[in-house]
Amino acid sequence: MIYSSPFTRCLHTVQPFASKRRINIEVIDELRERLIAKEISDGFYDLWCKSWDDFDFALPGCETSNQAQERFVAALNDIAGKHDKSPIAISTHGNVIGLFLNWIDKRVGRKEAEALKNPDVVRIVWRDGFYSWDRCFHLKGLDDITTNHGETPVERDE
Repeated sequence: MIYSSPFTRCLHTVQPFASKRRINIEVIDELRERLIAKEISDGFYDLWCKSWDDFDFALPGCETSNQAQERFVAALNDIAGKHDKSPIAISTHGNVIGLFLNWIDKRVGRKEAEALKNPDVVRIVWRDGFYSWDRCFHLKGLDDITTNHGETPVERDE
């Protein structure tokens, strides 16, 4: 089973694989990216940094890092509880992945989140109610198609 954020770029990223393998995609709203700002501006990177420095910071109408992390972890816990030992895939976004990795290991911060590529594949193992990050996992060929954090294209219609 594949679970995806409702955002177009997540669905487009995972659709070819799902089609080729004849795997269903279930869209889960709680897998969406964190809303840091309602508009992208020249000061966006400063907001990104501030949101990692202060997990309770949010612009009006936006989500704190704590809120996004809680939402995302709850969604993953729900998904993991349905699949016991069967492998699944989740198509989501860099900020919430970084926040999830921080939830697993508090030493993970902004620099590690910024090191994630677009797209990236992170292997998480769920066993006996606990998550662990397989930091040694690397998908062969992925580096040929990825961009860095700062090069992420922005979809303005989401």
